[in-house]
Amino acid sequence: MSYINFENVGAFLRKCNGTTLRYDQACLEILTKEKISFWSQYEECEGCMLLETANLPATGSVILDTLSPVEYAIRNGNGEICNGTFAFREFGQYSINLTAVTKDQCQPMMTAEPDAAYLPILTAVVILLSMATIWYIVKGIGKRIVAGRLYSRFFAREDDELGSGPRILTQEVASAFTQTRSRLRSLDIFRGLCIALMIFVNAGGGGYGIFSHSVWNGLTVADVVYPWFAFAMGEALVLSLNARLRASLPRSAALCQVVRRSIVLSLIGIILSSVNVSWDNVRLPGVLQRLAAMYLIVGSLECAFMSTNQNITPGHSLFRDIAAGNRQLLATVIMVAVQVCVTLTVAAPGCPAGYMGPGGLHMSKYNVNLQNCTGGIAGYVDRLILGPSHLHKRGSFSAMYATSVPHDPEGLMGILSGVLVVQAGAHATRIMLSYNHARTKRSISVHRQRTSQETLPIILVHAGTDSRAAVDNTRRRHVDLAGRRCRAV
Repeated sequence: MSYINFENVGAFLRKCNGTTLRYDQACLEILTKEKISFWSQYEECEGCMLLETANLPATGSVILDTLSPVEYAIRNGNGEICNGTFAFREFGQYSINLTAVTKDQCQPMMTAEPDAAYLPILTAVVILLSMATIWYIVKGIGKRIVAGRLYSRFFAREDDELGSGPRILTQEVASAFTQTRSRLRSLDIFRGLCIALMIFVNAGGGGYGIFSHSVWNGLTVADVVYPWFAFAMGEALVLSLNARLRASLPRSAALCQVVRRSIVLSLIGIILSSVNVSWDNVRLPGVLQRLAAMYLIVGSLECAFMSTNQNITPGHSLFRDIAAGNRQLLATVIMVAVQVCVTLTVAAPGCPAGYMGPGGLHMSKYNVNLQNCTGGIAGYVDRLILGPSHLHKRGSFSAMYATSVPHDPEGLMGILSGVLVVQAGAHATRIMLSYNHARTKRSISVHRQRTSQETLPIILVHAGTDSRAAVDNTRRRHVDLAGRRCRAV
C-alpha cells in the first residue's frame, strides 16, 4: 500500500493495529525509525495544554476521536519534530511519514476513505419528510372529496382549541358557539417530538456525537431536549390553570396542586437517582428535580397573578398579552438578573470573579491554574450546600478537562435562569389565549350583528302601526338585551 498516493481500500476497514474502531474514531499511523512520543489535545478542550497520548518505539498507530479537530505534536529525545491541527473523520485511515518531514508542520495523509457517517440520518430525514408530504397530499384530496361527517371527524380542525369561549351564553349564541372538549394540538405535537427525541438520545443517539451533550461550551441536538420540555411545561401550566381558575377553582387550591405536583416530581427524580447507590452518594439535583423547582416557581406566580378576564382594553390590543402577564414577567426578570449579577460579580474561593468554565486543564496552556474552579460560583454553592458526594460525577467534561472537583449541570443557581425558559412557554400560551379571546369576541359580534339585521324588519313592521314611543321602547329593549349578553361573556 502506498502512503504517498491516496488509496481507497473500501468502506469496511475497521481495524487500527489490530484494534477494532468504534463510532467517531479514526486511525493514525506514524511511520518512524526512532522512538517518538505523540502529544495531542482536542480543540473542544479550550486553552488546554497538550497531553502525552502514546509512546511509539517505532512505526505504530494511534486511535483518535473524531468529535473535534485534534491539535497534536510529535516529539523525540531532542525535542519537537513537528506539529499540526487536523479534523479526522470517522473510520478514516491516516498516516504521517516522519522520514519525509522537512518542516515544523506535518499534515496526515488519507490512506483509506472515511465513512459517510451522516448518510443514515439524511436518509431518515428524507423518509420522514416524504411521509409528511404524502400525508398532506392525502389530506388535501380528502378535504375535497370526502364531505360531511367523515371530513369533520378526520380532517376538520376545531375552531377553538384553547377553551377560551364565553363562560355563559344565551341560547341563541350558545347554538352558534358549541364548546367541545379538545386539546391544543400544537402543544401535543411539540411534546411528542420532545419525547421521541429524548428516547432516541437516551438510547445512544445511534452513536452520533450530535446526539450527545456538548462537553461544556456549544449546542447539540441533545442539549435542546431539556429546554424544550421546560418550554412545553410552561405552556401546559398556563393553559391548565387558566381553565381551572375560570371554572371558579380557588387560587389557594390551585397553588396546593402545583406544590403537590412539584414535590412528587422531585421525589421521583431523587428515587431514580438512588438506584444502586447508597444514600451517602445519592445525587440530589437532577433533571426532574430542576423541572419540579421551576414548575413550583412559575406555577406560584401564575396562581397569584394570573388574570382570567377576557376583556380587551380599547387602544391597547397589541399589548394585552404583556399586560396580562406583566407581574409574572417582572418577577422572572428580577430572578434572572439576580443570578447573572451573582455569577459575574461573586468569586468562588481561589477563582477569578465571573469565571464559569470547567476548571481542570482549562486555560492551562497559558499557565493559568483553574483546577478547583469548576462551575465558578455556581459549582461552589452546590458543593457548599448539597455536598460534593451528592453531585453528578460522570460528566463528559470531567474526562476531557481532567477536573478534580464534582460539578452538577442541574445545580441550584441554574434554577433561576431556567425559570426564564418556563416563563417563555407560559407567555406563549398567554399570547394564544389573548388573541384567541379576541377572535371569539369578534365572532360573537358578527353573530349579534346578523341577529340585529334579522330583527330589524320586524321592528319596522311594528313601527308602521305603533307610535314612535313604542318603536323607541322596542329598540331600547333590544339594546339592553345585547348589553346583557356582552356582560355575560
